[in-house]
Amino acid sequence: MKRTQHPFAIKSIIASLLLSNAALATDVAPYFYTWGFGNSSAYQISSLTAAKAQGVNAATLAFIINGSNGCVATTDGSSNAITGVMKNDIASYQATGGKLILSFGGANGTYLEAACTADQMVAQIDALIQSSGIKTLDFDVEGGAVGNTAANAVRSAAIKRLQSKYADLKISFTLAVVPPSLHSWGLDAGGLTAESIAVVKSAVDAGVKVNRVNIMAMDYGSYATAGRSDLGQLAIDAATRTREQMRPLFPALSEAQLWDLIGITPMIGINDVAAEVFTPAHAQTVANFAKANGVGLLSYWALQRDQVGKGDLGVYSGVNTSNLQFFTAFNSVNTGASVATPSPSATPAASAKPSATPAATATPAPTATAVPTATPAITSTPKPTPSTTPIAGCAAWDANQTYIGGECVSFGGKTYKAQWWTRGDSPATNAGVVGTGLVWLPLGAAPAATATPSAKPTASPTATATPTATPTAKPSATPSATPTVAATAAPTATPTATPTAKPSVGACNNAAWSSSTAYSTNQLVSYNGHTYQAKWWTQGDEPSSNVGSGKPWTDLGSCNGTAPIATATPQMTVAPVITATPSATATTKPTASATPSATPTAKPTATASATPVVTAVPTATPTVSTGPVATAPAPAAGTKHVGTYFAEWGIYGRSFYVKNMQTSGQASKLTFLNYAFANVFKQADGTYKCDASITRSESGNGDGGDQFAAYGKGFSATDSVDGVGDAWDFPYGDARQGSGVAPLKGNFNQLLKLKKLNPNLKVMISLGGWSWSKWFSAATATDALRKTLVSSCIDQYIKGNLPFDAGTNAGGKGSGAGVFDGIDIDWEYPGVQGVGYNTVDAINDKANQVAFFKELRAQLDAYGASVGKRFYLSTAIGAGLKNIKATDPAGYMQYADWVNIMSYDYNGAWAAQGPTDFQSNLYSDPASPNYASNPDFSTDAAVKNLIANGAPKAKLNVGVPFYGRGWTGVKNVNNGVYQAATGAAKGTYEAGIEDYKVLKKAAGTVYNHAATHQAYKFDSATGTWWSYDTPANIVEKAKYAKDNGLGGVFSWEADGDDGAELVNAMATINQ
Repeated sequence: MKRTQHPFAIKSIIASLLLSNAALATDVAPYFYTWGFGNSSAYQISSLTAAKAQGVNAATLAFIINGSNGCVATTDGSSNAITGVMKNDIASYQATGGKLILSFGGANGTYLEAACTADQMVAQIDALIQSSGIKTLDFDVEGGAVGNTAANAVRSAAIKRLQSKYADLKISFTLAVVPPSLHSWGLDAGGLTAESIAVVKSAVDAGVKVNRVNIMAMDYGSYATAGRSDLGQLAIDAATRTREQMRPLFPALSEAQLWDLIGITPMIGINDVAAEVFTPAHAQTVANFAKANGVGLLSYWALQRDQVGKGDLGVYSGVNTSNLQFFTAFNSVNTGASVATPSPSATPAASAKPSATPAATATPAPTATAVPTATPAITSTPKPTPSTTPIAGCAAWDANQTYIGGECVSFGGKTYKAQWWTRGDSPATNAGVVGTGLVWLPLGAAPAATATPSAKPTASPTATATPTATPTAKPSATPSATPTVAATAAPTATPTATPTAKPSVGACNNAAWSSSTAYSTNQLVSYNGHTYQAKWWTQGDEPSSNVGSGKPWTDLGSCNGTAPIATATPQMTVAPVITATPSATATTKPTASATPSATPTAKPTATASATPVVTAVPTATPTVSTGPVATAPAPAAGTKHVGTYFAEWGIYGRSFYVKNMQTSGQASKLTFLNYAFANVFKQADGTYKCDASITRSESGNGDGGDQFAAYGKGFSATDSVDGVGDAWDFPYGDARQGSGVAPLKGNFNQLLKLKKLNPNLKVMISLGGWSWSKWFSAATATDALRKTLVSSCIDQYIKGNLPFDAGTNAGGKGSGAGVFDGIDIDWEYPGVQGVGYNTVDAINDKANQVAFFKELRAQLDAYGASVGKRFYLSTAIGAGLKNIKATDPAGYMQYADWVNIMSYDYNGAWAAQGPTDFQSNLYSDPASPNYASNPDFSTDAAVKNLIANGAPKAKLNVGVPFYGRGWTGVKNVNNGVYQAATGAAKGTYEAGIEDYKVLKKAAGTVYNHAATHQAYKFDSATGTWWSYDTPANIVEKAKYAKDNGLGGVFSWEADGDDGAELVNAMATINQ
């Protein structure tokens, strides 16, 4: 870092703020110019006291340098502001809770360790500690000082002695870094230079406890940025690389502690390399990343520059639209949820000529995978091969010439690239591959042969040697866009309408499958005499046992010369689509409206009425397909649906993770699991789409979303289904790094792991719900709108093309493939208002719902045909007769695989004064005070009303609540049944509602109501009355569903259960 207030050359910015040693905590400590102290005419903040008043609770003081006369610690070469003019300001700042880091060195500074002995250095620093009380020291080592091994040894010895005296002394190093970058010759590893790593190693070897390694994410130079301008992601990439470089030096640190070791310090606004502009949007990206991963420190150069204005870049960032704009962004790590990354403003021009590009080291970028156009899918996806072509225009190496990172030279008939600053180091003796610590990278002497992919696929392709492709000159080193060659379309083998033969694979010339290797979509391997092709990303899945629907490998046939038998694909095959009883179920929990109404009907009996019985034989719905359609797996004899919901938000206040469903035993008893919920959003062009990328708290207007929970959150090994924590990025050197695709994280990854352990479990993405049914009516109003909506939802949730999010390094094309087996629609409600802000068309919603389901079925089947898998469609529906009459059950259910009746929330404390009544009763009770207005409010009535309106009974699942509804202020009359109340009973998360696992332990006596077959608990001492389902009630409902030929049972929601007590009761339907 620099210490002058004018445009500087590469600066190192503040070292790690080591204010706390807690893992996953992020400190924010911007650099403070000591030379700017008291200069209020230039800086909006000219003192630490002023900074504290603005909420800046930590800062890094720049810099302590050696004086001009011997070994003397100063801030300007002659005096020391720390012990002089700033002493009182420092004391006041600390007295009010401010934390400080004292930084030594900097880009333009002179170093104590170069002028002092270890004893002298200890004495100088000890005096500063005693005067200021600052016990967090940062050593900003830059330029030629990095390679000064003698000075490094002095510094390490001095720090060790200081830590022996001050046990709480924290130490960090601030070092220059560059991000990974991809070039025509191949991958540049980047990160810290070997000399910078040696600085840290010197301290570690001397016994120093190093608390942080802070990277200067700035002034990379055009070579390292490789045409990119997303400085936020570049900083993240550089930090990720640095963390991996530190792993061998700190083997005892956990994954979280390794992130805590890292600090990130960019130069805000216009950098010294004027083409590099770090915007507030970049700052937010870095802050989001830091918060998600527990990065130890965020800092920036510099606090005084974080103000509105143009001109001197030592005074202004050049991009601020408000004062402390960058601090606000970075400090969001300490407030609430991650803030959405703001749209970047136009890149401003530099107002001052920058210094020369610093000698940054090259850093590794993810290896790009070039994708040939139209090449049949059985050919391997070509990977870039480093070209050995000498770069045109490389001048002859000159021993007297200084070269910076990225410059090339010619020597001895070969070309070399400088990986960092060098002078006098001959390529003959100082050349080696990335990671060897040698400055010159050999580029070769002759062009490498490259194969041009054919633009026209052959009718019967055969496997050939992997063609070589050269990445474009401007690749992306971060997960933002996949580097491509001239061809960009991913090769696929699309079935045609004419008979085609299974391709002859021929010789086993593909690499042998390895359990430790990660394979991407379409990649080929050889295994046990067969060639296999990956359907999606996979690692550790043995090909021979992972072939077929829902599994990652396709067997392309035998190799080693044994040709496979040709199999014809019939033209225009009509494949029946099974729609009766697939092994999955969807469900959704609605919030009942305050005044539901229904047409009175006679009290039903426990025996199914003589309504037409729909047989359980699957109805074959012909679907025209150009390829074979996989039929739904036939359930075992007597198998019924047993499903539940996993609430996305349960991972927060309830601390209920997908893992809990495995450890409790719930998952092993389920046939399907609904993930609640995904929202639908209106687009600027008037269409409506699924958008999984939204992270926004629900505002009460139906516009919320939680990408972070869905696929952005990194679950630790402790909280993970299989005991393996989520990976932030692919392993170093993996071709997918920087491709715009990241490893799956969050709940979605946990669901995928849950499915691996429970192969019969189907997982559905549930769209809508009570709060997010806003746009269904509008979005399904026309054929074009329906097609757009359905296509977007299938693309993201079924194909797995989750929008990439840089802040959490999550998503990307195909990243979510395999998570969901179908779509569940929870439209609350067609033709009837639900939450209050929904679009509703009382006349046309009925027909539009049918057309919507038809479109869903058609697009699911079309995609399923292309991948050889059956995808399911389910829906959750209201139980009241009003809701049933507003729809066409026979119409939309012909396209659904099963239907979940939300047979609960019949009564509740939205009627605060009561009367108390049952919320999920199996049968109606004419004695209820609510019977006259809602005689149909019972599960039995709902089932019969649906069947009477054309619903196939074999598709109906009975809903079971894993919660109760209750009142307080209830008099001890008739055990509180049908009595007045004074208000909603107290609930853990919401008044009037409580989880079963809490209710079963609550005070009171449990009764079972003879007429309704519903349990209730009454505490006469407090006047608290709850209605809920006990295991016995659920066993009875399961028997009811089975005896009446229904499809099964489902529940809302998994986290309300006590272990798997209620799920086990549901599962009795299959006993």
